[in-house]
Amino acid sequence: MSHALTEARHARASIGTNAPIEQPFAAMMAGRRPRSPNVLYLDVALTAAEIGAYAGVETTPRIDRFARSGVRFAAVSPGGVSGAVLPKALRQHGYDSDAFRPATNTAGVLDVGPVVSFIAQRRTAPWAAYVRLAAGSPDRLDLAVGRLIHSLRRVGAYRHTIVAFIGDPTPGDTFVPTMVSWPGQIPPRQRHDAPIRVADMAHTLVETACSGAARTLDDGVDFTMHLFDGEPMPGRTTSAVESSAA
Repeated sequence: MSHALTEARHARASIGTNAPIEQPFAAMMAGRRPRSPNVLYLDVALTAAEIGAYAGVETTPRIDRFARSGVRFAAVSPGGVSGAVLPKALRQHGYDSDAFRPATNTAGVLDVGPVVSFIAQRRTAPWAAYVRLAAGSPDRLDLAVGRLIHSLRRVGAYRHTIVAFIGDPTPGDTFVPTMVSWPGQIPPRQRHDAPIRVADMAHTLVETACSGAARTLDDGVDFTMHLFDGEPMPGRTTSAVESSAA
């Protein structure tokens, strides 16, 4: 893939309803991060064209509000391990973890009740949940995401949970809509333009939860120090992204 085409794709991905209010990414550098945060990985069957924060449509107000609470990534390509590795990787390090694939109920609404119950019942040990939201229209997927974020607030886990939203790549393209929020640790209303892969995000979340845990994963680059401490992106990420997109 040519450099010009890569840049064009990244520029296109950056356009969205959040663009006028976002700032270029800058780590907070607020001192020592809390240890062992909860991790909620939302793997959602929405492309950038279906998310207001990226495409300007108005069908996902709750997801758009979530995007404004942290950092919206504008150059994430598919490739390597996904967040489905989180439960197993973190269970080995003392996390109470599980994976969920909610189905639709008789009313056609995604039943995220088991995930809400999982969150509500974990009061002491850190937890990690991988949630694949795959069935339903954009507005119903938006409702499901909103309910899960609200459940964090209701049980007092919001500020101790790093939440990642990973969408689906647009058919024929290499861009995956991606957003991450952790109140108090990631500044809100930011846009991150450096290229990464989905596998890098999985690595980073595992490493953020438990230092050294990402070594158990086979693929991806940890950019924890960049995301939280302002260090440069690992150089290997750029070449990996360009290779996977070629």
